[in-house]
Parts: sequence; C-alpha cells; structure tokens
Amino acid sequence: MKKLYIFTLSIILTFMFSLNSFAAPETVSVIVNGNALTTDTPAVIRNSRTMVPFRALFEALGANQIFWDEPTQTVMGSDGVTTIKLVIGSYDIDVNGNTITMDTPPMIINSRTMIPLSAVSSSLGATVEWNPVGYIATVTKGGVVPNVPNNISQIQPSQDTQISNPTQSNNAVLTPMNYGPITGYYAIEDLKRNKYVLNLGENGKAELIDINSKNSVQGTYSYNNSTLSLKVSNFNSTYTREDASYNKNNLILMKDNTNTTSGSTFVMMKISQDEYNKYVK
Repeated sequence: MKKLYIFTLSIILTFMFSLNSFAAPETVSVIVNGNALTTDTPAVIRNSRTMVPFRALFEALGANQIFWDEPTQTVMGSDGVTTIKLVIGSYDIDVNGNTITMDTPPMIINSRTMIPLSAVSSSLGATVEWNPVGYIATVTKGGVVPNVPNNISQIQPSQDTQISNPTQSNNAVLTPMNYGPITGYYAIEDLKRNKYVLNLGENGKAELIDINSKNSVQGTYSYNNSTLSLKVSNFNSTYTREDASYNKNNLILMKDNTNTTSGSTFVMMKISQDEYNKYVK
C-alpha cells in the first residue's frame, strides 16, 4: 500500500498504518544561551507546560546559589540579584519576596524535582521562545543572542504567526505565505495521536474519517485567509493556520484559538483523492 509521509520532530515518518507519527512528543529539547540543557531527566510537557529539572535550569541561568529543603519541599535559587522560591505542588512562586501565581506547579517526576521552564526563566530575567515544529524551547538571558547548535538555525517570524523569532530544526521552517483556498483532501493528526482523513469540500461541507474504524462524521467549515472554523466531531473550534515545510514536504499546523497550547490543535498534510477514498466505506 502506498504510504503517506508526515513529520515527527526532525524526520518524516509514515502515517497510515505506521507506528510513528507527527503527534506532539512527550519530551522537549531545551537550549539555554546557545547550549543544550543537559540533564539526567529530560524536559517533559505537563499541563501544556515544559517542565525541567530545577538544578540544571538554575545553573544554566547563573542562579548557582541553590538550596533544597526536604521537610517543606522547597527549592530556592539565586543569581545574587534575584532569588526565587518554589514549593512542590504550589502554584505560587516567590520572586524577591513577591508572590506570583503560576498555572503549573513544581512536581516530582522520576524522582526529580521538575519546575516550569517559562515561569522560572522569566523570573530570572530570561526570555523563552517556543518552536512548535521541532518542540524546542530556546531560553536567552541578559540580552545575549544564542549561539544556536549546528542542527538548529534561527528564522524570522511571518506576520501570520504568533511565535516571536522562533528557532527551528535543520529543515523545518514556518513559512510566510499568502494563503489560498484550503479545499481538498488531508491526512490529519491531533495532539492525542488520533489519525483521520479529512475532506474539505468547496460547498463548505466537511467529512472526517477515522482511519482505524473508517467511521465518518459529517460537518461544516468556513475559511478566511489563515483562520479555519471547523465543526466536525471533536474538532469544533476556530484554528489559526501556520504553514511549515520539511524536506520539501508541505505541512499545515492548525492551532486551536480557544486553547493555543493544547485543545484540538492538529497538523495536516494534503493527500490525493485516491488516498482519501481508501478509507471511505
């Protein structure tokens, strides 16, 4: 059977009847001032936030005064100017005596204390940029432009993307373009690794087919430049389009506008009608 190819992280993998896909990976690559953050426990996504081992992040950001209090489950780091304190399970972060509420608390993962990358980095005066294509978080402190490793290069954001100066994997690029019609046939996958084929007809009608059960659901859609309004099965939201190219393959990321970090965000790739018809009962 002819296979459909789509991406996951830095490679194009087979989509139909394959073991791998381009769904959101569980782990994240973290770059701090141009250097890969090396840890014995990898950065992971929890509650749509990147969690990293506290000691590795503190040291990478110059907060070398590090303390851990076992009875109170409190971790503290200081760079001599800013001191922050976090407590396992608490949504509050103490920054020089001021309390800020986070949306994800520190937690224990694989016997390691993991802290939210963005909240802690920002509290220590760093900025965090996110690349959704390669699942790479780039942290920069002190206005230093990162010396990005050889397999990652910087690109300028298009006007249609909400990502500010993202990094990218070697061949994956978010591409600025004047979006045309979106009608046609697509292979798609959501963040939960559910796989479908989707027909967006010229009449505003949408058909979604689960590739495993081949069950189909009818719905509707409308599209204006970079915004898709889709109402079919679990995809019932408006989505902002970001185009990506990888090894000359054209991919489309549809970000759920009601929940940009999770929700029903999905990736899709155009396919032929013949490929689509293989899943029509």
